[in-house]
Amino acid sequence: MKIRDYILHVSLSLLVVISVVLTYMIWINPALNQRDQTTTTHERTDVAGTIGTSISDIYAPNSLVYSNNEGQLYQLTSANIDLLGKVTTQLQQWSPRRLKKETTSETAYRQKLHTKNALILNYAARINVPLFEKTLKKPIRAGAKNQRFRRVVVELNQAEHVYLLDDQTHTVYRLNLAKYKVANFRALLKDKQVERNLAEWTEVHHNYSLTYPKPVEVANYSYLVGTENSGIFVTRLLGSSSSNKINTKEEKEQTVYYDGDNQRMVVDARHQTVAYTNYGTTTSTTGRKQPTMSFVKTMTNNLTRLNALRMVLNDVRYDEYDTRTHTAIYRTYINSLPLISEELYGAYKMQQLDNNGINLTFSLYTFQAPLPAQPKTTTLISTRQLMQKLATNGYTENNISAIRLGYTWAQNDGSKMVIDMQPTYFIKYEGNWLDCQLITNIKQDNE
Repeated sequence: MKIRDYILHVSLSLLVVISVVLTYMIWINPALNQRDQTTTTHERTDVAGTIGTSISDIYAPNSLVYSNNEGQLYQLTSANIDLLGKVTTQLQQWSPRRLKKETTSETAYRQKLHTKNALILNYAARINVPLFEKTLKKPIRAGAKNQRFRRVVVELNQAEHVYLLDDQTHTVYRLNLAKYKVANFRALLKDKQVERNLAEWTEVHHNYSLTYPKPVEVANYSYLVGTENSGIFVTRLLGSSSSNKINTKEEKEQTVYYDGDNQRMVVDARHQTVAYTNYGTTTSTTGRKQPTMSFVKTMTNNLTRLNALRMVLNDVRYDEYDTRTHTAIYRTYINSLPLISEELYGAYKMQQLDNNGINLTFSLYTFQAPLPAQPKTTTLISTRQLMQKLATNGYTENNISAIRLGYTWAQNDGSKMVIDMQPTYFIKYEGNWLDCQLITNIKQDNE
């Protein structure tokens, strides 16, 4: 082993030991981990935080794009400040008045998406107006129904309105505001801790994806990880009142818990995941089948169930929703980019069943403490280069429904207790997310 590699290995081991000690101290003395309750600066905490989350946090916008005076787009990120938290705070200062449909023209929609001198607040999946009202903590006085959208265009010229945009239907809604201040948004753009990556909108399968015309530099992250004790979820999910009725059986690398009634929980020891099913009640008090819940009711119920797990959900955001199967996925976001994993690392998958039943799957792995990453950044090829390489490898563009930057979960070479968050492109191919680094080399050659 080279001296440099030996020193790096020893240094990483020492950092892991120190992180374990600090994590233990935090657990035995929660005061070390408390934040000033009066702070409003939204500094990033990454790992430390309170149990659970709020509706305005988990259903906040997932990414932020700036369009300058020439219409050039930049994706905004920051390793040091909570950009999305700051944006959510600004949203809650609005006083919404009236919502009105403006257009469903594709041309007009494209023009509005490319508004100059504007911030575009983006959701990874569609939300609707009732859920947006809960995020704002204020009702929209007129015109609010169940309109769905994915983007909010905030003009920086003090106009007292914003636009809600829906890619799927090319619909533009205008939301008038009684109170609308853009000074804080402008200040955010001047913050030296905010990084900009050159970007552009590309229409992919009737939706717009943020793509990158030049090689894009993305920060690397490493974390000390731990594992939750699966036993605590027997009580939290199956319920303590029926603990004497809970049965257990072993199936290869899985442990199955069931109450003999309508609940079942499977712990997968190999992948460290929990899959819980509550089959719900077959009928209502009137003897009829329970009606399907509204979208906003489903989303609020999902949040209640997530909080009941008593997990730290600081950076977990609403990320996907399948209207056919009524399935929502909530993913961990790192520097405004999602962690995407087939094993659901850092994610929660929830499916609404008939009769108020639920399927819930999540990982037992938890982030304990951040560690220095080496190298600090990774430069990925442009999206155009990516598409050319995918085509060469037999991945046809017609079968790609979305493209996005994100992080993949990788075991650190120096320690089994450390996970590296590696930047990569993902494509949604025939309905499934694929890590492009597993298909072809997507790192810039000069790396």
